[in-house]
Amino acid sequence: MPVRALILFFTLLVGDACFGKETPRRVLRVDRGEQSVEHVRGTDVGLFGEATLTISAEEEAIGDGMLHFESEDAWVVLESVRPSEVGEKHLKQMRVDGIPVRKGWNIRLSPWLGGTVIIPHGKEYHGLVSYRQGNFRGESRGYLVHKYYKSAELGEDEDMIESFVVKRGYMATLAENANGSGFSKVYVAKDEDIRVSKLPAGLAGKVSFIRVFPWRWTGKRGLGGQQQKAEMLDCAWRYKWDAGGESTPDMEYVPMRHNRHWDSFKKINSKENVTHLLGFNEPMQKDQSNMSMEDCLKLWPKLLESGLRLGSPCPTDGRNDWVIEFVKKADERGYRVDFVALHYYKADWAPDRLVEWLRDVHRKTGRPIWLTEFNNGASWTKGHKPSIKENAKRIEEFCKAMDKEDFIERYAIFNLGDRNANRQVFIGGELTETGRRYRDVSLSEACPENID
Repeated sequence: MPVRALILFFTLLVGDACFGKETPRRVLRVDRGEQSVEHVRGTDVGLFGEATLTISAEEEAIGDGMLHFESEDAWVVLESVRPSEVGEKHLKQMRVDGIPVRKGWNIRLSPWLGGTVIIPHGKEYHGLVSYRQGNFRGESRGYLVHKYYKSAELGEDEDMIESFVVKRGYMATLAENANGSGFSKVYVAKDEDIRVSKLPAGLAGKVSFIRVFPWRWTGKRGLGGQQQKAEMLDCAWRYKWDAGGESTPDMEYVPMRHNRHWDSFKKINSKENVTHLLGFNEPMQKDQSNMSMEDCLKLWPKLLESGLRLGSPCPTDGRNDWVIEFVKKADERGYRVDFVALHYYKADWAPDRLVEWLRDVHRKTGRPIWLTEFNNGASWTKGHKPSIKENAKRIEEFCKAMDKEDFIERYAIFNLGDRNANRQVFIGGELTETGRRYRDVSLSEACPENID
């Protein structure tokens, strides 16, 4: 055991007497595996090895406790404390290898549904390690997050990688061509390392592009709209039909290439602290992206340059046949599509009917689903005029039904400003009953699939 760890171990055994304090503090040593406690108030916590400590209290979860991270594989999960609060109040109560914590330098704070996961990794941590031979043998190399590794950056490792490990808590994209095109695959190691001892045929001896991202444990509930409104709805993620936003400590932003000209690929490719990218919005609509399927396919390799996990163009409500055909043609050309985006404005469907409608696309494309706009009908669904209570109840039922299905990764309500105000989520800057019901549905985890 290193000298520093021995000193800390002795300190944790004898408590605050080591610091000359009159009243000994409690001591908690977490070596390996998972352990849960209500709080760590008045406690010196030592975290060693591959350990995960979960703290459940909503109030004073850390209090005056101290967290000593003595292993890069030791994590702390605060179930009910948001990253913003941890960053503002508790960093001074953490040490990594005996060094005071500084966010972005030697610690990561990531959303963990409604809480936070604290990971003792700094900006120099390698989220992926590659090997020149299969079965993790031969010369190895580590890769930093966000940085683009193309032909020049890979150097002698280009086309020489035969196996690799994506570390727990990271996502990595590997591609055949230096611009991210050709055969490409995204690996999401959200809960444990992904160990690839032999590359798939499309990448074996062909890797010319690598990009690694810190993973975020994001909930399903989102919004297409402004950050302030998304915060009012306690959303885990948002998008705004562009690439101009940024992720916050508590909420993930998802950029979009709305149409053939906008937002710019340069802006998209330079973004950090994001993990996903949405494709073109309603291509068949002249007042939206106004693109043919062939237009979308021709530009698709440009979207792959980001290395982000990539969603399909989103068809107009009811045109699921269009996106099913798009995925088929993309597969034929070897273009990566990681999930399918859909819109839904059917009138007065039961929740199980909505789920089956989405499941049909999931079955036919083999991709998970994002419902990026939905409500209970719209101005064009004639004859359907739900009351305020009816609409609020149905939206709540939709969310609960979608939360039960792992193939539905995320959803985002749309604030319809049509003639039927009963469908609105916000009126005059305040939440309607529909908005309150949407906000109060328990936050469920968006579970990404690693597509073979």
